[in-house]
Amino acid sequence: MNATLLVVLIVVPPVTVVFGRAIIFNVLGLLDLVVAVGLGMTISPGPTQLFQLMPSGEVLTHFPLVLVPTFLVPLAVMVHVVSLRQLLGAPWRVRQPS
Repeated sequence: MNATLLVVLIVVPPVTVVFGRAIIFNVLGLLDLVVAVGLGMTISPGPTQLFQLMPSGEVLTHFPLVLVPTFLVPLAVMVHVVSLRQLLGAPWRVRQPS
């Protein structure tokens, strides 16, 4: 067997493995975001606060860091969902104007 072919077979995984890894990556990314939101809720001041940490989660309520839970987390969720839809081959419906 040619050494180059052997290296290609070892280094380049089959397409199904790549898609499987991409799906796992997106599912784990969504789970990470769920854990991050839950942890953020339990350390932030308010009725859902369960842990008293120092420094507290109050720092996330001021300007530059408030963009993380209000903009970046929902954006990351949408990117993971769209990526999963495309990986799983879900059709996109286009609305016809009436």
